[in-house]
Amino acid sequence: MRKAFLTIALLAVLAAASGPVFASTDGIYAVKLGDKILVELDEGRELVLLLVAEPEVRCIALPEGAVYDYEKQAVTWIPDFNQKGAHVVVLSGQVNGEEKAAYVIISVHNVDWAPDASLAYARPATLWPNDKMVPVDIILLDPLSRKMEVTIDGVKVVDTILNSRTVEQKVMDADDRGGIIRRTSMEFTQRICKGKEGADYYVDEGVLFLLASKPVLATERYYDVYFTVTHPITKKSDSGRITIRVTEGGQEIMPLK
Repeated sequence: MRKAFLTIALLAVLAAASGPVFASTDGIYAVKLGDKILVELDEGRELVLLLVAEPEVRCIALPEGAVYDYEKQAVTWIPDFNQKGAHVVVLSGQVNGEEKAAYVIISVHNVDWAPDASLAYARPATLWPNDKMVPVDIILLDPLSRKMEVTIDGVKVVDTILNSRTVEQKVMDADDRGGIIRRTSMEFTQRICKGKEGADYYVDEGVLFLLASKPVLATERYYDVYFTVTHPITKKSDSGRITIRVTEGGQEIMPLK
């Protein structure tokens, strides 16, 4: 309550007083004793106040987590999500024998970020067949590098089967001595089914495991993984699909679309 009262009182002082309001470059402000500065700041962004003053400067008020370096005469602060609202920095000292103070009012805003599932990616995105359950991480970060919570909604299994057939054609030209030309055509079919939990995949403590295996006749297997990403703080979410392939690298034959 006392901190809130001081903040309101200082805001009233700044509103009543005349003084310049300075712009910043990348969150860096040059501050002199006697200045009155209003700062708009997003959570997770660094604020730096560089004090241009006499050596004997006292730091009277700082937000929680902010640091004042007496040697460099600099205040640094990175607010977190829970520090939304108004905060005060007060620095005091003498200028030509007169006591003066610098007031910095900082308004911290939350980053109301909603995830976009289409930007998520899988690591690894390709599995080498080894008949083992392999962990796959679905990753999406917000602009402040916070990882989204991932929920697996379902898995679809798609096998690409190679069907080859040989067609014999008799050569009619006498110069070819009635030889036979063998022509081989290749046909593909896809077998699509719902993944069986425990057999094709499972989820353990939020981590997805996929079976790195494919049928003998399949050139490729891939999993369509349906998932939901949720921001850990804003709780906004989005759903999407990502594909993880089981293939043998250079022997990969892409599935028909």
